[in-house]
Amino acid sequence: MSGWDLSHAITQSFGHFWIVTSSQVYRELKALETLGLVTNVGPKGPRDRLAYRITPAGRREFKRWVARDLEDETRRVPVLLTMFFGGQVPPKRLAAILAAHREVLTEQLAGYRAVEQQLADDPYVRATARYGIAYCRMAIRWIDTEGAALRQ
Repeated sequence: MSGWDLSHAITQSFGHFWIVTSSQVYRELKALETLGLVTNVGPKGPRDRLAYRITPAGRREFKRWVARDLEDETRRVPVLLTMFFGGQVPPKRLAAILAAHREVLTEQLAGYRAVEQQLADDPYVRATARYGIAYCRMAIRWIDTEGAALRQ
C-alpha cells in the first residue's frame, strides 16, 4: 500500500478511535523502511506514490507492539472542557455547540455500525465497533440529558 492507501484504510477502519494524520503515515513509513520493517515494492507511481509491503521482521515487530502493556490513556474531550467552563459561554452558543457535537456523534455512530456490519465475521473488530457504538450512544444520551437540564 502507498501512504495514501494506508491513510485511507486507517480512516475507514480504526481511524474512528486512533487518529493518525497523513504526515504521520509518511513519516512512519520512512522510519519503518529504515528499520527494515517495511520495504518499498516498486517504482514511484502517479504523484510520486510509493507502495510498501510489511517485511517478516515488521510483522513480528507489529505483533510484539500490539501485545504490549497498555500505557495510560490520553483523554482530550473538547465537549467536556467546554461544558466545564459552560458558565462562561452564552446559553444559546452552548446549546449550538452541544447540538453540533451531537451531530458528529450521530455520524460516528453510523460509522461504527457500518464497521460492525461490514466486518461482522471478525469478533475483535466487532467488539471494537460495539465499544464505539456504546460510547456514541452514551455521549448522545449525555448531551440530550444535560442539554435539557441546562435549558430549564
